[in-house]
Amino acid sequence: MEIVQETREILEKKIIPFWLKLEDQENGGFYGYVDDKTLEIDKKSDKGSIVTSRILYFMSEAALFYKDKDSALYAELKKGAEHAYRFLSEYLVDRHSGGVIWSVTYDGKPKDTTKHTYAMAFAIYALSSFYGLEKREEVMSLLSSLYSTIEEICWDGEGYMESFHGDWSIKDNVELSENGVLAERTMNTLLHVIEAYANLYHYTGAEYVGIKLSLLLNIYKEKIFDEKEGRLKVFMDSSYRSIIDLWSFGHDIEASWLIDWAAEVLGDEEIKGEIFSIDETLSRRVYEEGRGEKWLKSERENGVDNLTATWWAQCEAVEGFLREWKKSGEEKYLKAAETVFSSIMEDFIDKREGGEMHSEILPDGKVGDRAQVELWKGPYHDGRMCIEILRRYGE
Repeated sequence: MEIVQETREILEKKIIPFWLKLEDQENGGFYGYVDDKTLEIDKKSDKGSIVTSRILYFMSEAALFYKDKDSALYAELKKGAEHAYRFLSEYLVDRHSGGVIWSVTYDGKPKDTTKHTYAMAFAIYALSSFYGLEKREEVMSLLSSLYSTIEEICWDGEGYMESFHGDWSIKDNVELSENGVLAERTMNTLLHVIEAYANLYHYTGAEYVGIKLSLLLNIYKEKIFDEKEGRLKVFMDSSYRSIIDLWSFGHDIEASWLIDWAAEVLGDEEIKGEIFSIDETLSRRVYEEGRGEKWLKSERENGVDNLTATWWAQCEAVEGFLREWKKSGEEKYLKAAETVFSSIMEDFIDKREGGEMHSEILPDGKVGDRAQVELWKGPYHDGRMCIEILRRYGE
């Protein structure tokens, strides 16, 4: 596959060097902002728990990938993972009352002390990969603590409450609500808790995690998947009733492969069969409705398509369509993956020296204003896409 060679070049010549150079040797962690137009680093920008976790995940998984392939690259990535771990565990984890806070200043002082289930899920996802790399008891202890916090405080018996003040009093879910609504439950949070617990189960085999993962996959199947529409609900009230007519093509194609993977990790054949069927529907419907001429569309709200293309949705589309091609054998999915991948290479990869990926391409084909690094954008979607392609198709 031509994609494989180009993927290796993106990973080794763009993504890895870009993020390694952002290590903040003075204050710890990684610099929190890189302007897209100038590629200037703001060394005093805030540092967030989500992007820090995404960096930790990527550095850990990339190190695991290169461990027996390139000793020098492995050593650099392992060092980067350690650097991210130290900052996350020392500055973003609340050692007093549990959980992780949303963000700190560039030098580690608390900035936004919101505690969000989504952010804690990403910390578990990342720490699980770091545990896979390092197998340290202190990492396992932190994983257990964060898992207990989510289950004892955020879980309400039917799903997860999402946003909390620093003292754990409930607050409006402004962090994961968009499109003019405030959601009590979101597909996005459940998706990434499932992702986190699947990774935790993958690297630890903890039975209690597997039991909970099974329950969450059933919620995904019964409450999040809209069988009539053939898509996932996005923003919901506490009873899982949708509060907006919104179709997120990027999240659906991401879920189509990511929740498949979670079901594979769990290993329950009955659940896996049900999940695979749902995710086949998601892939097919995104293939039919979500593709533009080159890019995956962002979303459809009240029947109107948002044609701005985001970096993360393109990366997830490549993975999702490739997986569906492998599952079904239908060549149309391989061609769809190749088309989106070509647009990544042509439009999203920053051709300038020292750049990584643009965040968005506007409908007129111009690069948008979003930064190359900020509180949400790390080497998670693009880095994971590269590692997964090389693991699944490059050997």
